[in-house]
Amino acid sequence: MYAYTILFMLSMYPLILVPNSHTYAGFPKYIALAIVAVLILFIQLKDLRDNSYNNIYISTSNKLLFLFMILLLLSSIFAFDASSAFAGSYYRKMGFSTYLYCVVLFMHAQRINYSKNILRGTILCGTILSIIAILQNYGIMLLPFEEFKENWRPFATMGNPNFLATYVLFILPASLLQYLATRKPILLYATCLLYACLLVTVTRGAWLTFLVILPLILLFYIKKTNCYLGIKQLLLGLILTTLILLPSNNWLIFNRALSIPDQVSSSVALEDSGGSSRMFIWKETIKHIPDNWLIGIGLDNLQHIRITIGSNSIVDKVHNIYLEILISCGIFSLLLFLLFLYK
Repeated sequence: MYAYTILFMLSMYPLILVPNSHTYAGFPKYIALAIVAVLILFIQLKDLRDNSYNNIYISTSNKLLFLFMILLLLSSIFAFDASSAFAGSYYRKMGFSTYLYCVVLFMHAQRINYSKNILRGTILCGTILSIIAILQNYGIMLLPFEEFKENWRPFATMGNPNFLATYVLFILPASLLQYLATRKPILLYATCLLYACLLVTVTRGAWLTFLVILPLILLFYIKKTNCYLGIKQLLLGLILTTLILLPSNNWLIFNRALSIPDQVSSSVALEDSGGSSRMFIWKETIKHIPDNWLIGIGLDNLQHIRITIGSNSIVDKVHNIYLEILISCGIFSLLLFLLFLYK
């Protein structure tokens, strides 16, 4: 039962959505996450009753996570908008309850041994989403979405191309390593599809991250196996995938790639336009930290400090997880989060 819940979250959960709804992606996933977390709690309570938890050892990372959640709770109680802090905003759903459900999943996952079925299910799910996104890139809609902006980018079932790119970045290295280890053609196809999905999201930050990850993986593989044939086949597949996708949407991928040096230069110079105006968001957010350094403004409450871009477009996310935690929950929450990652 333990493995099945994790298998569901990794292989089925990302596919959940309700078409033709303003919250078609976020809210259904939030509800599914809550149901799974409650189910896991029932399972764990049953184990406690049956004395299945013998010699329980609470790791340092779990202790840090517990303290982190206490601070998030305090921050939510005293937030500008407590309802948003606890339940999450209408679109984001990244309030205290979401963190709590994820902590339940994290604690539960620690009891699961490595499983090839879980890894295969994860790669399969990512591949399915990649196919949906690639088809969206060419205007083929498998799902009846209606609320698009004019220059929209593929997002599969994630509701946002940046969310999809982040998701793919977690799976692509695993698929890549599995292919190099087994040399199974199906894994090469899956890797190329995941890579294609990363390209069509046109998320430059994700591209740069992959450009850092890929050489590290290849160096690790060469050092471990001293075999170059698998790497040559993999690189050939990635190059062919790039060449096939480049002309799509009036060479959008190519043009976005050309814009990276300018964006990097403006970010290094701390110009407001750097990182698609993220530098402006970060600078404005930092201005509010001195007044909210202890417990922050509350999760999913950034819109209440009224940072605006363009024609009164109110910012609701910092686009930086560390700065997000700092402004939302305070300096001590950030320190605990960093210690948790280190442990």
